Amino acid sequence: MSLKKFGENDVIVNTMKAYPRCKFFVFDGMLYDSTTATINVDTLKQEVVNKDLLIATTNKEFIFQLPQTNKTEHSVVIGPQNLRVAKNGSIHWIPINTQLGVNQVIIEIKEANQSYNYSMDIFVNSPPIISYRPDNIEYINYNNIFTFQLQSFDQNNNQELFWSLTKGPETMQLNNAKVTWKGTELDYNQYIIELSDTIDKDVFYGKIYVNEIPTLIKNIPQHITLGDTLNHALEIKDKNKINPKNNQEEEHINVSILSSPKNMAVNNKTIHWIPKINDIGEHNIKIEISDGLEKIEENFNVFVNDAPEITSLDSLKIQAGDTLRHFLTAKDLNQNSTLTY
Repeated sequence: MSLKKFGENDVIVNTMKAYPRCKFFVFDGMLYDSTTATINVDTLKQEVVNKDLLIATTNKEFIFQLPQTNKTEHSVVIGPQNLRVAKNGSIHWIPINTQLGVNQVIIEIKEANQSYNYSMDIFVNSPPIISYRPDNIEYINYNNIFTFQLQSFDQNNNQELFWSLTKGPETMQLNNAKVTWKGTELDYNQYIIELSDTIDKDVFYGKIYVNEIPTLIKNIPQHITLGDTLNHALEIKDKNKINPKNNQEEEHINVSILSSPKNMAVNNKTIHWIPKINDIGEHNIKIEISDGLEKIEENFNVFVNDAPEITSLDSLKIQAGDTLRHFLTAKDLNQNSTLTY
């Protein structure tokens, strides 16, 4: 029997069974005769063993090409119930969770003038899972510390798992599945964590947005004269350049008025107000500043001052040598104000 050349990882194993013997008897009722016949049955059955431990993954199709000629027939001798061999000699198998570990597969291959068994071991692996992980995007304030204890799961017995930080900020650390980092780099920071069993891996792609809380530089005018217009651009300090809501580099500070005199408005961080006569006096103004993540409230007072006006006559007559005596009068709509002449 002649076998074709197999791969370098295949080993041919010969098996031989003992030749059977048959003894024949004849009897006529009184005498008998016997003879022993030796039947030469060629029981040489060759087995091709794949030396490699093949790897399959649960819920993913495993495909392996067997030796194939034009008239080759294949049949499964030993193997999982859901394993099949296609007409082209390729093994197709989608392992399930109950088939974890080593599975022996023996395929009988019949050709025109010979048949043999092809044997292999297939290890079914269940990929590891990062079963406890952070949000895809985490938000922390500048200089705060982000820390998270990851957890894993693997259905294979006694499978050793390995954690690795493949990408992240320079000072980020991953020790014993615990990720730690002090947020010193503003805006979005990407990091990648991998969990591997040396066969398959699970990958987590995360982002941390480091936010600096906005602050208002208090240079707001404390008083305004009735009849003037208040147009004041708020000076707000915020070093973040990226909008945390859409990951775009754009202005993202929003200012709104919580309490203020009537007709006061804010637009593009500029406060606009034309006080009326009824607005004379002191007013408390409360505004809210938001960067999309944090909100701060600021209070300040603005005093609307009515300029004093002299109401007495501005034209006087006096004879030469007389003494001028004139009583000055003035008005001021500010309450409890003291006028100095």
